[in-house]
Amino acid sequence: MRKFLFLSLIVFCILGYQKSAIAQSKDSTTTDSLRKHSTKVATWCSVLVPGLGQVYNKRYWKIPMIYTGFGVFLYLSNFNNQRYQNYSNRNAAYGKPGPYFPYDEKLSKEQLQNYKKKFKRDRDFNYIMIGLVYVMNILDATVDAYLYTYDVKEELSFRILPNLDYSFANMSLAPGIKFSLNF
Repeated sequence: MRKFLFLSLIVFCILGYQKSAIAQSKDSTTTDSLRKHSTKVATWCSVLVPGLGQVYNKRYWKIPMIYTGFGVFLYLSNFNNQRYQNYSNRNAAYGKPGPYFPYDEKLSKEQLQNYKKKFKRDRDFNYIMIGLVYVMNILDATVDAYLYTYDVKEELSFRILPNLDYSFANMSLAPGIKFSLNF
């Protein structure tokens, strides 16, 4: 079933890509060469397979960043889950004899519970971060597809400059920052 869903996703993205690649504007001869870029296709591609929307948008350099984010947070969640399970078992076995219940006699019951809570909290935080990387992947593909044909002109500029303002009320100079946007 998973294989079928994965293959249908790939086919959907390829067909959506092909459909948008051959769509042309009939009213203008200057836009005939520009293909229509669909935000829906980019969004759904990123929803189904993270990074596929970036492939659709031809932003290949973003894919390693997405999978690095997933990899780091999956590794950290696995690390914290192992530590959580370890301290949970130690906490359950505290004070019980036998080789099947190893515990560290140097740590108190409260310390074991604090470590258990800490690693559980860190694990859950990493799960939230995995979800955030997934959502950011989708948003990036959608915004990038929306701005795909946006024309960035050379006269558009943003400048930050130091500035000295004279205050007539205090009769003094006040240092500051001047923001300038030209378009």
